[in-house]
Amino acid sequence: MRYDTIVSTGFTSPNIAGMLFDRNVADARSIAGWICDRQDGRNRSPWNEPECNLLYSRAMAHWNIFDQAAGFNYDSANGGALEYDPRVFDTGAYKSGVNANFKCFTILDGGWGEFTQAGPSGLPSGSVTLTCLYGTMSLLSLKLATSATAIACTCTGGGGGPYKIAGGVITFTTPLTFAVGDVLKITLSGGPALASVAIAAASAACCDSECECHSAAAVTAKIAEDAMVSGPRARCLGMSRPALLLVTCVLVAVLAIAAAFNFTLGAVFGVLGKDRIEAIFERFTK
Repeated sequence: MRYDTIVSTGFTSPNIAGMLFDRNVADARSIAGWICDRQDGRNRSPWNEPECNLLYSRAMAHWNIFDQAAGFNYDSANGGALEYDPRVFDTGAYKSGVNANFKCFTILDGGWGEFTQAGPSGLPSGSVTLTCLYGTMSLLSLKLATSATAIACTCTGGGGGPYKIAGGVITFTTPLTFAVGDVLKITLSGGPALASVAIAAASAACCDSECECHSAAAVTAKIAEDAMVSGPRARCLGMSRPALLLVTCVLVAVLAIAAAFNFTLGAVFGVLGKDRIEAIFERFTK
């Protein structure tokens, strides 16, 4: 069987996208890199990743990697609601502590263009632009991963009217309309620094009896521990990494015992036969 008839990169794409959704950027980039290494131009064409031969559409699942890397979410109904929450910035890492600079292609109902954001980590301040490069676009709200509390907006297109920001969501009174060349420019300000936001969020999460996060220093240490050791999901379960490992080993052992019992039972039935098993059963039930 030829290589290009059995390889299925489209099955890998949802895993990569899921890792990006969970902000596990390092593993997502590693797995995506393995696919790129197979198609690096020396062995196979980098412009054609085969999927069960050359014309199978599952490889289009790669598009979701782009969506999740950008944190893109879009609803075209009711004027258009757009969201960006990037996982990868110019520095190459999620919330690196250096900046939140990001730029990507964007496609909305009726047109496409470019989205950019620039500012310190957490976007307590900075700038955002949305430019229409083809067709027409409409926008009623824009959600950003920002802690800003004040904004100033200008748009060379029509509509918009008064605007407000609450919880990172910028809402316009009427939908903004974009034609080719129109640009929405947003200036953000008034937000706390990323470290303050992280400490506040971690403090709010410390509501169970086992949590030992009390001071700001302890919370900061716990944030680092969660990022490097347990991860946010493990911490939400109230378990340390060793405890999770123990639970996992116990579950694997239980499954192994169940599988062995099932195999043994099947072997006994196969050796004795149905009639003999029924006779034995009747003997012990009389």
